[in-house]
Amino acid sequence: MEPVAYLCLAFLLPAVAGQGRCPEADEIRPCTCAGHDPDGGFHESDLDCSRARTSEEISSAFRTGSWPTTRFWEFRLEDNEDVKKLPKGVLGLVSFQAIRIDNTNVETVHPSAILQSNDRLLVLEIQNSRLKAFPSHILPQLPNLLTLNLRNNSLTVLPAVESFNLRVLHLPFNNITRVEEDGWATPNLRVLDVGSNLKGKPHDFLYLYDLAKTTASSNLGPTLSTGLLQFNSLTLKTVGLSENKIAIIEPDAITGLTPDTEVFLNGNNISKLPEEVFRPMLELLSQGTGALHLQENPIECDCTLDWLVSDSTILKSVRGTCVDGTDFGSLTLNCRTCPHECVSREEASSCEPGTVITTNVDNCQSSELCCQRTAPEASTTSSPAPAVVVECKTDYPRIENAEESFEGWTGESPAPDGGQVLFTCKQGFTDGSATHMATCSSSTKDAWSATFKEDERTTLCPPSSLSPETPKLIGGLAWRIKLLGLNSPSGVASTTYSDCRLTEKGREYIGTKDKTETGKECLRWDSMPHGIPKDFSSIEDYEGHFPNRDSWSQENFCRNPSGKERPWCFVSDPEIMWEYCDIPMCDDKDPPECKVTQQGGEYIGRKNVTLSGLPCRPWASSALHPEAFADADAIDGQHNFCRNPDGKVAPWCYYAVTIHGDGDGDDSGWEFCDVHFCDIQPSDQYLQPHEGETEQHVYPECRLSERGKEYVGKASKTETGTPCLRWDSQPYGMPWDFFNQTIPYEKHFLGASATPHENYCRNPGLHRRRPWCFVSDPHVKWEYCDIPLCDDKTPPECKQTELGGEYAGRLNVTLSGTPCQRWLTLDPKNRGVWDFLSQFPDGLDGSHNFCRNADRGFGPWCYTASALQWEYCDVPFCPSAEGERCRVRVSGKCVDPQECKRTKNGIEYIGTLNTTASGYPCQAWMSRRPNWHEMGYRTIAQFPDELYPSHNFCRNPDSTDDGPWCYIGSGRNPRWEYCEVPMC
Repeated sequence: MEPVAYLCLAFLLPAVAGQGRCPEADEIRPCTCAGHDPDGGFHESDLDCSRARTSEEISSAFRTGSWPTTRFWEFRLEDNEDVKKLPKGVLGLVSFQAIRIDNTNVETVHPSAILQSNDRLLVLEIQNSRLKAFPSHILPQLPNLLTLNLRNNSLTVLPAVESFNLRVLHLPFNNITRVEEDGWATPNLRVLDVGSNLKGKPHDFLYLYDLAKTTASSNLGPTLSTGLLQFNSLTLKTVGLSENKIAIIEPDAITGLTPDTEVFLNGNNISKLPEEVFRPMLELLSQGTGALHLQENPIECDCTLDWLVSDSTILKSVRGTCVDGTDFGSLTLNCRTCPHECVSREEASSCEPGTVITTNVDNCQSSELCCQRTAPEASTTSSPAPAVVVECKTDYPRIENAEESFEGWTGESPAPDGGQVLFTCKQGFTDGSATHMATCSSSTKDAWSATFKEDERTTLCPPSSLSPETPKLIGGLAWRIKLLGLNSPSGVASTTYSDCRLTEKGREYIGTKDKTETGKECLRWDSMPHGIPKDFSSIEDYEGHFPNRDSWSQENFCRNPSGKERPWCFVSDPEIMWEYCDIPMCDDKDPPECKVTQQGGEYIGRKNVTLSGLPCRPWASSALHPEAFADADAIDGQHNFCRNPDGKVAPWCYYAVTIHGDGDGDDSGWEFCDVHFCDIQPSDQYLQPHEGETEQHVYPECRLSERGKEYVGKASKTETGTPCLRWDSQPYGMPWDFFNQTIPYEKHFLGASATPHENYCRNPGLHRRRPWCFVSDPHVKWEYCDIPLCDDKTPPECKQTELGGEYAGRLNVTLSGTPCQRWLTLDPKNRGVWDFLSQFPDGLDGSHNFCRNADRGFGPWCYTASALQWEYCDVPFCPSAEGERCRVRVSGKCVDPQECKRTKNGIEYIGTLNTTASGYPCQAWMSRRPNWHEMGYRTIAQFPDELYPSHNFCRNPDSTDDGPWCYIGSGRNPRWEYCEVPMC
């Protein structure tokens, strides 16, 4: 077993002056109280109830004692065989900084026993006991918890862990066979120990940290598959995976490590160390103090390890021995390349005599030998079977009236494997989709897969001759629609519902009517002017009654959060408190197959399949309360339509499918649905220039969309002329509409930092209508800015800033040409990105697969289905106003650099040399091909100039002693080399 790492917490625990205060000993028996004396001076006291025979004895002690204080240092229950549970209220009103339960028969702990210490608790240990379930839902209410130790219990199901400050999580020696996927958020985790959970399938257990959807098939085996363990903590120090019967690790099965992470894989069944699996990991660990521990594995030290033994830089980061006991650091291999070909030993008879080499051949497997095959006689020679080339010679499926574009091919037959046809419809597809696609399938020869069915009876894209006189959405939405504000990924402004309601109660209504039927002004919902209404559900919190679980963004508009007869609002008259609003019924009551807001809490359409095509499960079988649904009255045993009752990023549903016909191997979980943004043209008030206005509005000094999240201009005054405050001063705390309040404040800005935005108007968060800023008046706090719409609203295919957080273009392939995945695909590697929704310059819906920069690094990127998992995209810098494109850019300006270095290590060098000392061409820094390397641990501060996709100049980001260098762009041997940069 690897050493168990704990944080030393003594220096973190605040002292209380004076001797600890304890109740009278007789009053709290069988518990005892003693002053805590770590340094010779008393602090808060400890309470020890280890002698209790029942939980009632503990409860009695905390109920009946005369307590001079309710603040204590530590609660202990140790070496106790009698107490089986800690029930509700067992610890009374007393709070602790540490709770330690060790070597007991405790099976259950009521949440109240822990929550009484909510903001004080730093350490929670329940170990070597019989705990069957842990109430993880309380962790967000323990804001200062640093260590959670659940070692050696009887846990069979691990609920999701959400804790911003948690540093250490110990879970070894349990019986865990299932891990809840949704809701994991531990950004500051440093130590994760999941070793020795073998009573279920080891493979299933490794779906930890909100990583992947488990598939309970019986043939998974002891394999860590690609994408299983993806961490998102910049402070992760330890990953413990020892004694889990792991035999095979696939490429990128463990990602998101830091240079200082120690990975323990001791005591498994690993026999091979493939270069494509372990080199990326070791190259990262070798940059810091991290290490890979492989002791007690049956590792075969043959010539397949030459890549490791010959590279001393990464070898120093490995701890372990070969199966014969030889330490890796002492290993010597005399390997050579097979000059002929590698053949199986069973085919030795086909080898030419005298050409057989059986040992020390590094490019042949242990089951193979090297030899020259005997040439067959001409009469028996047969041509090798031609390689199977997957291509589509048949014509692709078409949509009448739709516009077509091609990705991965020219449109000329035959289409290559993966070639795509993208269909768009100016009038809007009648099924509510923003786009449709047909792809040449790699699974079946000469076959196309499409997101639609060719049906002569259905008009999927209506002809453009439809009358434009009445604003409407094709597909049954015939309301007048008033623009409010979420820019869709297509660059067309999104819409809100008009001032009509689809249902009698109108719970789905999200229009902007703000007066009652008698003309009274509505009050803001988030002000709760008359408290919580009596008809609000007692088992749903106040926010949960509103669309998207948010009262703030509903402002003072008429709504129906409680299910009254029709929409209403609060009014200032304390005698009546509220009144109905006069919201008419819509002429067409068919709900639209699109969403207005990012989260789509208002969506009540009929889509009932997930993004991957799985059928949705009825909501009645879930634990979610009907009050959280926009169509609460419709929730019955059959209702299985995509909804968003809990404030996720977009509409979703539960699914359940049977993998095997006998019912064994059911797969269940949840996925997002393909619900697109509603698309219409902006209303006239946004198209007409201001009176007398002649100035042209060119991006970035204007906004491309109504909400202007992509705006990165330099306006710094509000529409009233009030100067803006700096964003990084955070004058009024975390704004209410910042999505995911658990991540740091600066992570809500384009580029993941508030500082570069200075005091310029911006629109971070989700719910404000256009760019705004903080102002100095504490009664006002913030105001909107008057940022005009651009004359040309097409997002540019380039980036304005180094990080490109503002890029809202349509590029959806990576630097290597790999297609991007949709951001809402429920894939293990995509999970963490939803935490950074505020960093997207546009909205996410089911079809959005465009390159963006959400908390990653040097420019727009995307996830892919390839082994690399993610790659940067080819988004260059925008040219200057004069059309200039510079090769070297510093602080946003083109420079003409010196082609020499001023210091020996040349960290300041910004020249354009892009060949190594041996003449090899340099690989672009943002590219991961041909030589994989991890840029995640590097920052923009390590480069003296700004990076862009084709930037392949010699640099020294790691401050090596011997000067600028680069990765080799023409092959993988060598991987990198120094450059000959002369001294100035």
